[in-house]
Amino acid sequence: LLGTSHPDEIVFTSGGTEADNITIRIDKMNPASIVVTLFGLFTLAGGILGYVKAKSKASVITGTLSAVLLFYSAHGIYEGTRAAYLIALVVAAILGARFLKTWFRTRRVMPDFVMVVLSSLTIIVVAWGLSTH
Repeated sequence: LLGTSHPDEIVFTSGGTEADNITIRIDKMNPASIVVTLFGLFTLAGGILGYVKAKSKASVITGTLSAVLLFYSAHGIYEGTRAAYLIALVVAAILGARFLKTWFRTRRVMPDFVMVVLSSLTIIVVAWGLSTH
């Protein structure tokens, strides 16, 4: 899924043709696209971890779907697409709300509080990027 052909590039491959791949150049990325990409990586890792630790199919499915939306949003933000900012905001808000609800009940730092913090940071940086777009 993830590869690189140049030190300044991140390539997301779909397993299909090269035209299906998304290449993001790090040296031209704005802070919002960097934060959304990192949040997507954490979300994907969390979904996989949830499956490995608890055999939660819901974690791996929602983690993967959320990460894919975040990766496409990061690419859209990189390209300057306003809708991509909005998609990233919605995904971060939904994930943040979901984990905040669980954190209030369990007070677990991992994954609940970490995801609340990462969601909040993503919302702040993306909203700032959207306001200056």
